Amino acid sequence: MDNLAYACFLCNRLKSNKIKVFDLLSQTQVLIFNPRTHVWQEHFAWNEEFTHIIGLSPTGRGTIVLLQLNREKLLEYRKALLQFGAHP
Repeated sequence: MDNLAYACFLCNRLKSNKIKVFDLLSQTQVLIFNPRTHVWQEHFAWNEEFTHIIGLSPTGRGTIVLLQLNREKLLEYRKALLQFGAHP
């Protein structure tokens, strides 16, 4: 039960059983972002339009790549939510 988390199907499939990811900028293996132990603001930020997630740390950058957090469908979803004041 400690490992269960709400996630969309694709994010869940992309994460699978992985706990680490390779960060290209630092050239190191890093832990994937864990919302239970990491602080979002230390690893991520929004761009000015609040559509793209920016990685601020190796963990943030690696997690964005692994989970494809800036894929087109998510960008469209975020834009739609912005119109209703429901994001971020």
